Amino acid sequence: GWSVFNDHFRDALRGNVFEVRETGYLQSGRYADWVKTGICGAIDDFADSPLESINYVECHDNHTLWDRLTISTLGMGETTPDDRRAMARLAAVILMTSQGIPFIQAGQSFLRTKLGSHNSYDKPDAVNMIRWIDKANNLDVYQFYRTMIALRRDHPLFRLETAQDVRRAVRFLDDSYGLILPEGCIAWTIDDIRGHDEWRRALVALNPHPRPVRVPIPRGEWRIHVDGQRADLHPILMISKIDGDHSPEWISLQPRSAMLLSEAHSADGDQPADDRAGEVKGK
Repeated sequence: GWSVFNDHFRDALRGNVFEVRETGYLQSGRYADWVKTGICGAIDDFADSPLESINYVECHDNHTLWDRLTISTLGMGETTPDDRRAMARLAAVILMTSQGIPFIQAGQSFLRTKLGSHNSYDKPDAVNMIRWIDKANNLDVYQFYRTMIALRRDHPLFRLETAQDVRRAVRFLDDSYGLILPEGCIAWTIDDIRGHDEWRRALVALNPHPRPVRVPIPRGEWRIHVDGQRADLHPILMISKIDGDHSPEWISLQPRSAMLLSEAHSADGDQPADDRAGEVKGK
């Protein structure tokens, strides 16, 4: 009946809270192993079940996500505001597809700033107020968050309640399928082990790098719901079988982006005939 704010996940995603210039997974792809632990609801960290982990990257204390992304990337070459917006969308995908309880702070969905203040309890409204003009200026990010929240609410496979179910349902492509991913990239499938979801399984792939990458995926009839800047409850694109075989073995991820794909239950309730991972070709 209790839950804990998962500081380990927060720090893995955005950098140690006490080292303001340190980068985390969102900025530079660091701490991928800790991020994978957070994705599973911290059941291999401190939690007996995913419901004990509150997953977050921003709350009332310390820097807002936008301020942290800004401060920590000041020395990262040509990092632009659009790059940081991409990092914020990446955070939304990770929070809403990870096991556990997602938490977002007021204004996080439209890139709230506290003007760089990390401890604003005694600061005036000029620092702490919600600037609603930011919602208008960042409406695309807000709509992205809104869709990710709706996807999570619509699909129980993102909301598993026991450690046993997480261990059965969540499979990372490198650890469980034997696929070779670009360094720093994370990808995993989540199976509908309880039969409560209209999806048979989901696939999430993350690219924290400032360059596009190709990621090998298990064969299947995948439907894309999140692709870079776009997110939709309905498929953006269908990846269908070609010439009697399964879909291409790779997906292309834009810089600092995530993809979310789904596969429907077959009409007769059976599993697809070929659930093997696609062969990795080239580099």
